[in-house]
Amino acid sequence: MDLSVLLPECDSLDRKLCGHFTARALNIDKILSVMRHACRQGQYSIHVADYFLPENTGTYTVIFDSGKVLSIVRNDADADMDVTVETFCQLAVGRIDRDMARYREGTVLYSNEALLRELFVKKPVLLK
Repeated sequence: MDLSVLLPECDSLDRKLCGHFTARALNIDKILSVMRHACRQGQYSIHVADYFLPENTGTYTVIFDSGKVLSIVRNDADADMDVTVETFCQLAVGRIDRDMARYREGTVLYSNEALLRELFVKKPVLLK
């Protein structure tokens, strides 16, 4: 049967295969240490709220230079951004970028916007 009779605009249909995956942060420090960082120097603080693993909850201050992390300190400093652990995982692997994260429940952006936009970018997620 000719589908154009039932769907006259069927030529405009597009098929897309999207993969969905689940990521779970068990060690925020380790993820931050291996995450891609901008090829310059800088510092940012991110507060992660994890209701399932309370030991993950806290503010992490990251200092980096030439794309490499120099130190990660867990402290009580004011964070540049608050996120839930779910949003943090998606930011870390590049499923979403900083702008997309702003629309997630539990995300609040306070400062350091330009650097965070540079660090948390959307990228293709290819898993083997």
